[in-house]
Amino acid sequence: MEERPTLSVISPILIGRENDLSVLCQTVMETKEGQRRVVLVSGEAGVGKSRLVTEATLFAKGQGFLYLQGNCFQTDSVLPYAPFLDVLRSYMTSFPPEHIAAEWLHLAPELVRLLPEVAWLTPDFASVTPLVVRDSQQEKQHLFAAITNFFTVLTKHQPVLFVVEDLHWSDDISLEYLHHLVRQCVNLPLFFIITYRNDEVSASLRHFLSEFDRAHLAREITLNRLSRGEVDAMLQTIFTLHSSIHTGLLDSIY
Repeated sequence: MEERPTLSVISPILIGRENDLSVLCQTVMETKEGQRRVVLVSGEAGVGKSRLVTEATLFAKGQGFLYLQGNCFQTDSVLPYAPFLDVLRSYMTSFPPEHIAAEWLHLAPELVRLLPEVAWLTPDFASVTPLVVRDSQQEKQHLFAAITNFFTVLTKHQPVLFVVEDLHWSDDISLEYLHHLVRQCVNLPLFFIITYRNDEVSASLRHFLSEFDRAHLAREITLNRLSRGEVDAMLQTIFTLHSSIHTGLLDSIY
C-alpha cells in the first residue's frame, strides 16, 4: 500500500497565549533565584494546556532546568503516588545503574518499596530490604520524606521544573503529598506547573485547590477558548497561507 504523506496539524508557533507564556517564563527566572514557585494551569479538555506547558518547558530547559513530568491518568485515580511513581520510574531508567546506586543508595529501602522494579534494574539495590512498616501512618511519613529527599537532592545540582499533568485524575494520597511537597520546598529552586480540567474538579481536588488558595501557594492561569481571529491565525500558520482561511472551514474549526 502506498504510504500517504502526513501533515502536522500542530501550529509551529503559539497563538493567543503570549501573556500566559510570559508569566511562566518570568516564573522560571524567579525560580532560578532559589525560591519555589507553583503555577496552576486550568481549562477544559483540548483548550491548549499541554501546548502552553510545552513552550514553557523549552524555555526552562534553555535556562538549565532539569525537566521532570508526572502524569495522572483516569485509571490511576485509586493508585497511590501515581504521578510521583511516573517521575521516579522515568528518572531511574534514564541513568546507568552505577549512577543510580551511587546517588540514591541512601533511599534504597523506600525506593524499592515504591518501585520494586529498581531492584533488578540496579544490581546494588537487589539485596536491599524494602521498607516494611506495620503502621500505615508511619509508612506514609517515611515515603513522604523519601520523595521529598529525592527532589531536594536534585535541586542541589540544578533548578528543577516539575510538571504534573491532569491533576483532576489524581488519587487522594498524591494530592496530599503534593501539598506536603510544595510546603516543604519553599527555599528550593523547584518550579511546579500543575494542569487540570476545571470542569472536572472532584471533591478531593476542590479541597486541595482551596488549601492552595488559602495559603497563597500558587498562581493560576485559566485558559479560555481561542477567539475566531486567533483560530484564523493558527490555521494560517499550520497551512502556511498568507490570506484568510475559507470562511466555511474557519467557522467549522472555530
